[in-house]
Amino acid sequence: MIKDIPEQWKDYRRRIFVATFGLVLGYPVVGAMIVAIRIWWPGYADDSLLMLTIIWFGFWAWSAFRVARFPCPRCGLAWLSNRGTER
Repeated sequence: MIKDIPEQWKDYRRRIFVATFGLVLGYPVVGAMIVAIRIWWPGYADDSLLMLTIIWFGFWAWSAFRVARFPCPRCGLAWLSNRGTER
């Protein structure tokens, strides 16, 4: 059944997975890394929190943008563009 899915939809599924993974698991991973940094290198915890949060947000924003701008296989317009909906 998976073989019947067009390649464009498989690409969309990959993009959704990456964006969801980054959103759901990204922040807890950053939190766990901060706890580890506070244990092993206590002087760098605050700077590391800011740096890791910016990296996580950048990754998630990039992956969410890729999902939102995915072109529809049928009409070719981006998912969240309002073009083509006016009547």
